[in-house]
Amino acid sequence: MKYKIILILFLTNPFNVLIAQQIDCDELYKIVFEEFDLGRYDTVISIINNNKQSCMQWKQQQQDIDILYITSMYEIDEPFKADSLMKLFFRTIPHFKPDINNYPPLFVEKAKTFRPLPIFSVYAKGGVNIPDIDVIKTFPVFDSLYASNYIYSTGKKPVAEIGIAINPFKFIGLGAGINYKIQKYTKNIPVAQNINFVYAESAQYINFPLYIKLYLITNKIINIELLTGIEFQNIIKASFTYKYTNNTGKNLAQAYTTSDINIHLSNRNRFRPAGFVAARIGFSLQRIGLFSEIKYIADENFYNKPDNQLYNYHLNIENGFISDNLKINTIEISAGISYNLIYKITRKY
Repeated sequence: MKYKIILILFLTNPFNVLIAQQIDCDELYKIVFEEFDLGRYDTVISIINNNKQSCMQWKQQQQDIDILYITSMYEIDEPFKADSLMKLFFRTIPHFKPDINNYPPLFVEKAKTFRPLPIFSVYAKGGVNIPDIDVIKTFPVFDSLYASNYIYSTGKKPVAEIGIAINPFKFIGLGAGINYKIQKYTKNIPVAQNINFVYAESAQYINFPLYIKLYLITNKIINIELLTGIEFQNIIKASFTYKYTNNTGKNLAQAYTTSDINIHLSNRNRFRPAGFVAARIGFSLQRIGLFSEIKYIADENFYNKPDNQLYNYHLNIENGFISDNLKINTIEISAGISYNLIYKITRKY
């Protein structure tokens, strides 16, 4: 006991730091706990301050050292310093939940008043998109009474996106991303009894969405968000096929069927802005989040160029087909995962 008293007095003197380096750090670690249990909080702070640089092995017990140090600060009535240290502690371990049976009661009580809010995260999502064709003007150039009974159909195609999200305020966030998607539509035109001309066009996109999101409901487990923004659409490839079929969809002849024919991008509005709204529901699993989303994208400009319709001789002249003036709106359904990188620690009193 006499030895420990002399050792403690020795270690709390900042002029003895160099000599203290020779003392076994494991022994110091035990003494810190003993002094804390005895209520000697000033001594705990002094020992930690004077030896944390020399006792590098304390890094392995950094969490326990920090907890004793912060609690001692509260005990000696230094709440502002203790609060600042608590925020630093939770930035590195944002979802730490101390157990009353294993940690100092005062630390557990104070820790409950701090809440981590993610302010910077990354995400990835994938799903399907379903085009919603808006026909602005049609060109029934076929010399047939049946041609006006055309039908547009679309199919589900993949979409994938990665991005970042920033949450500067509790209920408002900002985001940006880049996504890849494929879209396809088909126009079926009756040209005679039991004869149909079927035109199909597909396009591949690289898009850049920018958005603001509002948190309608947010807590430790569930988030419900409303997103709105603009998406800058960029077609990187487009192609078409056409064929003649009977009413059951069977090809009438191989000669009337084509493989993919590339469309030069000058014949399409390659760069088009689009506005969108989306609803998202997410579940938090500490740093990781899972979410599902439904999104509606409204095209602002024509998909095609109305003054440049004759982009293929065989299609236009030999088959009498001209593509319609279209806006292609989109419904997207997706699911994704997010990872919180940086947190802001808030205090509730």
